Amino acid sequence: MNAGRRSREGRTGARFYLPDFCAARSVLAVVLIAELVALLLALSRYGLGSGQLWPGLAETSLFLLWTGLGAAAVLCAARGALSRLSVAAGSALALALLLGATALVSEGAW
Repeated sequence: MNAGRRSREGRTGARFYLPDFCAARSVLAVVLIAELVALLLALSRYGLGSGQLWPGLAETSLFLLWTGLGAAAVLCAARGALSRLSVAAGSALALALLLGATALVSEGAW
């Protein structure tokens, strides 16, 4: 059994249901999705002709990157604990961790 497959398996040998947020490919996906959402939000808020597009894009992008990367870091750190829980309990804990990370970033931005 190779190391990549073994890292995706939990205690029972079944595949773990969350992606590996410690992997570079997953972090790249988080960054790209955050940037695309920031671009869509800035375009919908300011439009193409507004002089406020670039500052608005920068603010939105910064917030979404901090939120996305913070959430990915929390899920990466908690991967071992989440893999030992049932799917329902692990999903509830993952959601609570994501809400906590988002609250911390929001508080810091405020």
